[in-house]
Amino acid sequence: MDMNVEELKKKYQEFETEELIRIAYVDTEDYQPEAVEIAKSEIKKRGISSDELQILIAKISEKLQKDAKLVIEKPLTVGWKIFCLIFPIIALLIIILIPENWIQRRKDAWRWLLYGFFLRIGIILFLEGLL
Repeated sequence: MDMNVEELKKKYQEFETEELIRIAYVDTEDYQPEAVEIAKSEIKKRGISSDELQILIAKISEKLQKDAKLVIEKPLTVGWKIFCLIFPIIALLIIILIPENWIQRRKDAWRWLLYGFFLRIGIILFLEGLL
């Protein structure tokens, strides 16, 4: 752990209760065990009852799920659609780097990349027909 226990305790005293609950009970796998324990002890110091704690845990979990769903379903922006259309080869390399949980963005990127390929084929066939 980068900071010592006392520094972390001081830092957690300044955190909002919801943030501490997220650390201690919702996203525990993202934190060191010592940090989780310090967050739990800070929550106890604040005198939150177990009923309140359960309600807050449910509320925070629901909010995180909703936020995750928004990320998954968020469409590709117009700028990225145009980029995929104009530069399909470069876009193909970028699509590989798009996080897998951005499902809708990946689908949109593939669709616009294919539009770009078909557009190029159409332009080539059109130009060859003129020659």
